[in-house]
Amino acid sequence: MGFIHIMRSALPIVLFLCVSCSSLFGPDTSDVNVSVFMDRISIHNNSSHPVYTVVIPTADLPLADWIPCTNPQLCDGIAPGVRRLLSFPTRFHSTETADEAAVYWWHLVPTSGGGFVPDSLRVRRVRREMF
Repeated sequence: MGFIHIMRSALPIVLFLCVSCSSLFGPDTSDVNVSVFMDRISIHNNSSHPVYTVVIPTADLPLADWIPCTNPQLCDGIAPGVRRLLSFPTRFHSTETADEAAVYWWHLVPTSGGGFVPDSLRVRRVRREMF
């Protein structure tokens, strides 16, 4: 009986993740292009609104505890039409640079109460080019 209760409790979370996140393996068909350029992560915002991002080493995803930034005054957004190059992140509790990272991004939508919420979360996995 406890297992069924846990599964019912987890169902909304699983559905949210399935609906709000794109596939880690699928093609990048959105208005934001994420790729690797000269051993750096390239995020190009082709949309008409700022995009907000977080980059997490793929191997550390089970350890990551984060929420999307929802304050455009404090979040480091990427303006429309701008491409930002980022270094691959270091692994949690290490000085080792990650070979693979998950790049999450979202747009902020104003709420009736004056705040903002993410429209949805998208993710793209990128791997460093090994020479």
